[in-house]
Amino acid sequence: MNGPAALSSLGGTVRIAGARLSAPVLGQALTDLGGTITLGGSRATLALAAAAEAGGRVAIDGSVGLDAPFAADLRVRLDRLGLRDPQLYATTATGTISVTGPITGGARIAGVIDLGPTEVQVPSSGVSALGNLPDVVHLDAPTDVRRTLERAGLGLNGRAAGADGSGAGGPGIALDITIRAPARVFIRGRGLDAELGGELRLTGTTRQVIPVGRFELLRGRLSILQQRFDLTEGYASVQGDFAPFLRLVATTTARTGTLVSIIVEGVATEPEVRFVSSPELPQDEVLAQLIFGRDISSISPLQAVQLAAAIGTLAGRGGGGLIDGLRQGIGLDDLDFAADAEGNAAVRAGKYLSENVYTDVTIGSASTEINLNLDLTDSLTVRGSVDTTGDTSLGIFFERDY
Repeated sequence: MNGPAALSSLGGTVRIAGARLSAPVLGQALTDLGGTITLGGSRATLALAAAAEAGGRVAIDGSVGLDAPFAADLRVRLDRLGLRDPQLYATTATGTISVTGPITGGARIAGVIDLGPTEVQVPSSGVSALGNLPDVVHLDAPTDVRRTLERAGLGLNGRAAGADGSGAGGPGIALDITIRAPARVFIRGRGLDAELGGELRLTGTTRQVIPVGRFELLRGRLSILQQRFDLTEGYASVQGDFAPFLRLVATTTARTGTLVSIIVEGVATEPEVRFVSSPELPQDEVLAQLIFGRDISSISPLQAVQLAAAIGTLAGRGGGGLIDGLRQGIGLDDLDFAADAEGNAAVRAGKYLSENVYTDVTIGSASTEINLNLDLTDSLTVRGSVDTTGDTSLGIFFERDY
């Protein structure tokens, strides 16, 4: 301290090594935190880096004012930072986020984040079998407890200040963050096995996040009772509370001639399954025609049990299954047991060879086919295939979403 008793008189350097930072709200813990914080001219200049327990690294550099309005000029760099919710998703993030402007009002958080291979697991049941835990209410809390809750941004009921409209909740900081994942966003569980890709932009403020954009279906299927239905359309988006919202549709024609659409829609933790048919029929009747090709009144008792099992799978009462476990054990991005063009049994295995090269091999009783997709740009793709019968194909595809 050199001068009057003010932050402007404070100078020096703080060196950090081997520290650990826990951020439970973000679900993150940083280890091996090290670097320097230099104080001078009423500002703190940061140069810090750390490893994440979930994998990857994060670094921060820049400066922030020590006096109101706490003007910031910071850059946060993510290097394959692991992001994980054990019950819902796992991914990695790479990119740079900047924080500029006065923190007390008028600041802006912006940047671009690229996601690595992302696994979204639709739970077989609710996230918590016990339901939501009751709120913890502090009765006659002493002064030190109240002070701790205030510093944590919580009220006496354990909720975030402002969550029930009783607190200010702090100033909102403008957002402009783009999240990119052109492919390899996998959604699995409850019979689903789908791959999506796209771009999502987070706008609004930290107090009211407004997502724009979504991840569109690239390929996928829905399996029920050893029958597979190719997904024909679908997407995944993010709601204001960051809960993934899904809509996936498989349309097919039952053996009875009824046109059936299987619609999986809702929050990823609790999606709902609907059956829409033309002509319109009750949903149990639609499922019976779809699975067994006959009216529900004509199915056998064993088929009725199988039908109940299929409903249980779609409703979330069951695990990921043998095929999903085998796919993970082998290290594939896609594994499917289906039928070839002649109706013979076939197995298909798919794998990303690099960021923009995807290949799958289909082995049937009559032939083997190899397909290769090369993404030249976000809109331009080269696709080729060859099989053991001598048939080959090669095409260039231009695709653009509007």
